[in-house]
Amino acid sequence: MITGIDPKALQLTIILLRQYHPRLASLLPGPEQYPSPGTEVNLDLDPDKIPEIIKALNDLGTEWLAEKPHNPTEKSRNSLRQKCLIFILDEWIRIGEQYEHQVKVMLH
Repeated sequence: MITGIDPKALQLTIILLRQYHPRLASLLPGPEQYPSPGTEVNLDLDPDKIPEIIKALNDLGTEWLAEKPHNPTEKSRNSLRQKCLIFILDEWIRIGEQYEHQVKVMLH
């Protein structure tokens, strides 16, 4: 059980993965189960999938960074996508580190 993920980060993750990595998206709740902002989220997800999600999001970010904006609208869109992806990745990395810490505590 994964706890404490930011509801907005989860929602954005689901939206991105549904479009770019449907297999991973199928492991997360559907749109009808999006958590409301400010709610506590408990996610029934195999913790071993966290690195896969981080990699998929990182790969997407790398792909986006390779795109060359041609006008101010595209520059603005790229900037917004980067901020969004940084927010999501930070959240998944935090959750992964939290899980690793819990595992180490349980083993000692």
